[in-house]
Amino acid sequence: PPGPPGMPGVGGCDPHDRDSLIVLYNFSDAYGYYQDPNGSGQWVTHSLGGTSHSKASSKRAVVLYNFTQAHAFYLDNAGAGQWAVQALGSTSHNAATTDGMVVLYNNSTAHAFHVDGSGNGVWTSQTIGGTNHSAVAHGGKIIVFNNTNAWAFSVDDSGNGAWTVQPLGGTSHSTATTQ
Repeated sequence: PPGPPGMPGVGGCDPHDRDSLIVLYNFSDAYGYYQDPNGSGQWVTHSLGGTSHSKASSKRAVVLYNFTQAHAFYLDNAGAGQWAVQALGSTSHNAATTDGMVVLYNNSTAHAFHVDGSGNGVWTSQTIGGTNHSAVAHGGKIIVFNNTNAWAFSVDDSGNGAWTVQPLGGTSHSTATTQ
């Protein structure tokens, strides 16, 4: 039987794991490494702007971020490495990840990165407000929450990502997920 879907042009059970990504970075530059659909190693250089960065990753992207910007390295539908940048403001962020997405959040905004059905790297931002946020990530879903609200990010079958909000009533909550 066929394996799970992978990068276009590469079989789902490809033993070479050509859809994996590696990023080398310092204060000023990032060097994204990937294999194209023919198996040739490729590098994509990207400027980071001269400050320290944190990192978060999913199976589809590597995200480098600081107080002001996030830089996501991913593969498009042609199997080529690309960078997508998102402005973050000027405060520190926490990260939550699943196989297909990365969410960066602080006390005012959550920024979700995913690769859409057309192979574009997409950042989707949501105002979250409040303080003392936590996150839970499971399957293809990430929820950022506090005592007042929960904001969930997920991606539909067409590759479109969206945030939804659920009021929580002002008390603390625990989390539970399927296995």
